[in-house]
Amino acid sequence: MEMKEAAKTSIFSKLWRYLCAKSTHLDFSHLIVFPDSDPDVNSLFLPPRSQKNKYINWVNQVVDLHCSPCINTFKICLGFHRSDAHHIDKWVRFAVSRKVKNLELDLIIQLAVYTLTDILKPTLGVGESGANFLQSLHLNGINVSGDILEYLLVQCCLLERLHVEGSETLVRFKVFSSSCKLKQLTIFGCRNLEQLEIDAVNLLYLRYRTLNPCTNVVFKNMPMLIEAMFGGYCLPDSTTIFRQLSHLEGQISKLTLDLVCLAIPIGLLPTFCKVKQLTLIVIGHTEFDLVVIRHFLKACPALQEFTLEITWRSDELPITLYFLVTGC
Repeated sequence: MEMKEAAKTSIFSKLWRYLCAKSTHLDFSHLIVFPDSDPDVNSLFLPPRSQKNKYINWVNQVVDLHCSPCINTFKICLGFHRSDAHHIDKWVRFAVSRKVKNLELDLIIQLAVYTLTDILKPTLGVGESGANFLQSLHLNGINVSGDILEYLLVQCCLLERLHVEGSETLVRFKVFSSSCKLKQLTIFGCRNLEQLEIDAVNLLYLRYRTLNPCTNVVFKNMPMLIEAMFGGYCLPDSTTIFRQLSHLEGQISKLTLDLVCLAIPIGLLPTFCKVKQLTLIVIGHTEFDLVVIRHFLKACPALQEFTLEITWRSDELPITLYFLVTGC
């Protein structure tokens, strides 16, 4: 039974209420408690204190009553204040103690009020611990250091998917091939990131978008990489990125570039001989030479699908147009 159905039945019967305590898929999306909220705002949703207390009480009730030894998914999706951090501590400890496979903490990224610290280390430990079962870790709006992430990559021997977004305390992060089986890595919007080094022989998908133009990016060894996305303020001087991509030109089949702040170094553009899907993302009010598109198309001789995504931002909502061309 899904959490949404279980939450509804708990209103009518105390007996049904305990069904939540046996669920192995604990998805505490704010849309379940606040069904009238806009689904598009997702983690940007910061409800009034009274509604948030309702959410916190609901999660705490399920956590306190839960009796299954294992859970597949534990997801928190809501904006919080700093005074709520002790509740998140409790929920993280609970999830790991239940050998969670997929852990997702999706908070409000503009405020980043919660910090993932050494609280996990004594809980995770080694041997027969919850860390041995974690396969996916999604942190949105969570402050986390590179030391903690590197520790988790070592301890979580089954971890294949890692998503870190909006962390203000992530300064240096190194991924080593000898310490992880990582297949998917996403680093988004970590404005204080200075050093990112990736040496991951099993990595298949890489998505990197940062707000720091001074980040030093080093790709050492990614022989399995087939899909990549780059963008953000990391690319006003994109020479480093394209030099790094030149080492991967013969293996990437799907490439996405966010050109919002990208100064295109056409002379350094490598030939992506295996790219079949290319996506360019631009902001409509910025100057963008359409000749650049021709250079990208020429750089992808095996291209089968090309998507141009243009967004115009108004005083109300952004308007996005998609142009899809197949059979290039």
